[in-house]
Amino acid sequence: MNYSNNKIKNKLFSSFAIKILAIIFMIIDHITESTFLLWFPYLYRSKFTFTQIVTLRIILRGIGRFSFPLFTFLIVEGFIHTKNVKKYAATLFLFSFISEIPFDMAIFKQFFYWGYQNVFFTLFLGLLSLVFIKKFEKDLKMQVITSFTFLLIAHLLKTDYGFPGVLMIIVLYIFRERNVLKFFSFLFVILCIYLPNDLEYIYSRIAINMPIDRYVDLFTDLFFVLMTCLSYIIMNNYNGKHGSYINKYIFYVFYPLHLFIIGLFIIYFV
Repeated sequence: MNYSNNKIKNKLFSSFAIKILAIIFMIIDHITESTFLLWFPYLYRSKFTFTQIVTLRIILRGIGRFSFPLFTFLIVEGFIHTKNVKKYAATLFLFSFISEIPFDMAIFKQFFYWGYQNVFFTLFLGLLSLVFIKKFEKDLKMQVITSFTFLLIAHLLKTDYGFPGVLMIIVLYIFRERNVLKFFSFLFVILCIYLPNDLEYIYSRIAINMPIDRYVDLFTDLFFVLMTCLSYIIMNNYNGKHGSYINKYIFYVFYPLHLFIIGLFIIYFV
């Protein structure tokens, strides 16, 4: 028992620290995704080559890959420790709608874009999956049916990260006390996020006897897989403590607020 406690004590990150890291990585990702083309002329005039500029963008987006897995981990921990799961779910649902216009502004440069939904919808559906997994903990069939339903909803709504995003929350919860299974299921989900289009492309080129000529895209996705996997190190160094206290709604508000600022800048000042 003492050995186990010492292992937890030696871990680095409280939930507060993980939230801060997730937010920092998210900001880097969103600013890069939304505004990087604006930097291009300045970088080029500063003697950066085209290859260096492209590489810089890939590295920054790669750093951003840390963010989403950390948020899914926090959803799992929040579900385990919350005293009021209905209020937790209601908050996520509310901010899903609050965040949609800022998300569309920042990512799609318009006020309404119905073809893709912000990440709060993904986190909300993931949380609902956990609610029903726990509710039907003695009924595997119902666990599978309800989980598949929420995966399908995420896919049909085209939420950010889609059904693999919801699946990541599910596997982090189901295997939370089984580290080996948790890591390999986590890896499987990451591969589901990044590689299907690449595999389809490779197969299509081989089928028509054409050379593979999208090496940059293929290596970029493999780099994103690696960077996303590295976020597991942060999760695995969670010390079980809350850490510094700050009103939790500040974290909720920050997501739509920073997207609104980015979107406003792009739409009105560019």
